[in-house]
Amino acid sequence: MNDDQCIGVIGSGNMGLAIAYRLFLSGFRVVLGSRSPAKRQGTKYEAVSIVECIRRSSIIFVSIHPENYKDSLISYLNDEPSLFDGKILIDISNQTSEKIHQDDLSNAEQLQQAIPNAFVVKAFNTVSSFVIQSTTAGESHNILVASDHSIAKDKVIALAKILIDISNQTSEKIHQDDLSNAEQLQQAIPNAFVVKAFNTVSSFVIQSTTAGESHNILVASDHSIAKDKVIALAREMNFESFNAGSIRAARRLESDTKSLFPQWRIPVLFALFLLCIWLTYILCMYYINYGGSSWNQLFLTMMNKALGPCVITMLAIVYMPSNLACIFQLSYGTRDRRFPVWLDRWMLSRKYLGLLTFAFALCHGLFTIILLSPAYIPSWFHSTEIQVMTIHNQTRLIVQGNLMTGTGEIAALLGVLTVLCMSILAITSIPAIGTLLNWREWRFVQSKLGTVTLLLAIGHVVAVGIPFWFPLTVAKAFYNLSSLCLYLPILTILLKFIFWLPCFSRPLYRIRRGQETSKATQSNQILKI
Repeated sequence: MNDDQCIGVIGSGNMGLAIAYRLFLSGFRVVLGSRSPAKRQGTKYEAVSIVECIRRSSIIFVSIHPENYKDSLISYLNDEPSLFDGKILIDISNQTSEKIHQDDLSNAEQLQQAIPNAFVVKAFNTVSSFVIQSTTAGESHNILVASDHSIAKDKVIALAKILIDISNQTSEKIHQDDLSNAEQLQQAIPNAFVVKAFNTVSSFVIQSTTAGESHNILVASDHSIAKDKVIALAREMNFESFNAGSIRAARRLESDTKSLFPQWRIPVLFALFLLCIWLTYILCMYYINYGGSSWNQLFLTMMNKALGPCVITMLAIVYMPSNLACIFQLSYGTRDRRFPVWLDRWMLSRKYLGLLTFAFALCHGLFTIILLSPAYIPSWFHSTEIQVMTIHNQTRLIVQGNLMTGTGEIAALLGVLTVLCMSILAITSIPAIGTLLNWREWRFVQSKLGTVTLLLAIGHVVAVGIPFWFPLTVAKAFYNLSSLCLYLPILTILLKFIFWLPCFSRPLYRIRRGQETSKATQSNQILKI
């Protein structure tokens, strides 16, 4: 069976499953080729052997490491020389070595030489699995396609537009088995060519080209000729039209128009909940220490005191999931086992939590500037003592100077650097900016610079809290506001440093490359028994 709507994916790692997921949402029938298809039967995709996957698919994503090409692909040519005849193989691999010479053959060229009867196309290697799963990711969405076969290259370019170019998200409140209106109409009138289009824009956008709403027209249909005509018609009407896949994709297109910031709801509620917790704690401690509280200072002073701990706590929450992912992978001993659902959702929410953290940090900085003169002068600025001698008494005056103390300057410097680094993180999370960076550059900014940002934030809190720690007893210092908000960030940083050690980083590297530990192998054997 060779159907254009049936696409094969060889490999069940992060990229393979991400591509299969995106193909499934776009209405394609996905066949997952695996060396152990019995272990993949629990997924929503049909899992078969690699040979069966190649036979049934005309377009095949090769989502395995280049060193496995010989065993997983090329070796089958000995038993069936015509297995790859006319097949389009999409190579998504990258070079593992940084020192690449101009004369060295790429992975795609080596694959083309080994399987000359196939049409090898290089694509999808410039994006990560997270981008393929979520089009709101800030990384680059550019798919660069290279091949010596023009027809195969055009097909892959069209497929990439279906999978990447559309910016709609899948609604959580949609059942995969529910038929869309377009599908019901197609079933009712089977002789017609039903095309789903123009449902993602409002009537105001259609009437006015100056409207600020989206002008993207997503077109879905099972009839390629009718779909191409509608795409051409939309472009003649000065709209940007995209191929959204088969008519099955109409389920997603119809559902997306009902959603209102679905990815932002939980992060916003969580951020407000965390802010309320810190604000409540500050009010309670202020009441205990001073025997009352002044509600006049609630709107700026108290809120600013709560924003600082809230920012550093949320920043730690953004980077904690990567540590938990390392723990689960080391525990599982394999990358094929999926993370718990709560961890998956947590990791997908990091972008929104990070942007909210940046917004809170800006508010904290602005509030601090407004309150700087009366609130921070005693701890940040030097004081000058003036003694006035008279005949009958001695008067001592203390005048605040205009020079900051070392602690105050360090606190201000670290605070400014923290906001600056968070600004870079926020800017690179914008898709238009992220497309200017390659995958490695984007990961460096979001991961390495993010760790530096958390370290700077910890240093800022320590510098602010030091003047208040020394007068306190040891017991009171532990539950002081500036101490409490440091526990989770310090734990996050310590875990990151621990997983950077060779005794942990090397096993993690092998697991992420597809190698399974002896523990995972034994568990798989037990499952087979």
